[in-house]
Amino acid sequence: ELTLDSGARRNHDFKGILFLDGHKLEFHPPMVNLRTLIKRCLQFGCLLVVWPMVLVSKDYGGRNGDFFFHTFATILAVCPGKLGGYLRVAFYKGVFGQVAWDVNIGFGSFFSKRRVRLGSNVRIGAYCVLGAVRIGDDVSIASRVSIPSGRHQHSQDSEQAQQPDVHGDFSVIDIGAHSWIGEGAVVMADIGVHCIVGAGSIVVRPVGENTVVAGNPAKPIKRNTTHTQ
Repeated sequence: ELTLDSGARRNHDFKGILFLDGHKLEFHPPMVNLRTLIKRCLQFGCLLVVWPMVLVSKDYGGRNGDFFFHTFATILAVCPGKLGGYLRVAFYKGVFGQVAWDVNIGFGSFFSKRRVRLGSNVRIGAYCVLGAVRIGDDVSIASRVSIPSGRHQHSQDSEQAQQPDVHGDFSVIDIGAHSWIGEGAVVMADIGVHCIVGAGSIVVRPVGENTVVAGNPAKPIKRNTTHTQ
């Protein structure tokens, strides 16, 4: 079932509410102009295209659900151009729910876990692999960044041998608002707000707010004061 309700407000904003199989998804852009209207129409169209993928990924639990989710995520990751970006955002919006429409997910990038929240104006570069993560507003992530779900995803027995059939601990990584993560970084711990992670850094311990870190393992090198200027 599809119901589309759109109406103008006093300041001529556009509001659209989309109901698909009982799921409510709302568009609420700040102003209506031709460019914005075209963009919103494309987003609605992409949402309709990926909705069967969303339903299959959400309705099948356990391993089947993970299989379909991973399959569709990797397929959409290699869709090129702006249209590919809209398709990726629409798919994750449908699966995760807490994803802003102005997110940009680059070519080749995908999420491997479902516990994800993306704030407004998040920019994710090309060829990133992200697990369970909460990303705040105005975060920029360069290309080839990896954010696994914590440091303890693989279990070991008493002799320190890997146990591939036993899952370890998967944690959700928090990336604070207004932070920037450089090219090729690996982030396995929380990042505070207004932080900068240098290119190629390996973050294994939480980073406090307003901190610039770099290295392997990443260590604080100075305070980030640029946002106060």
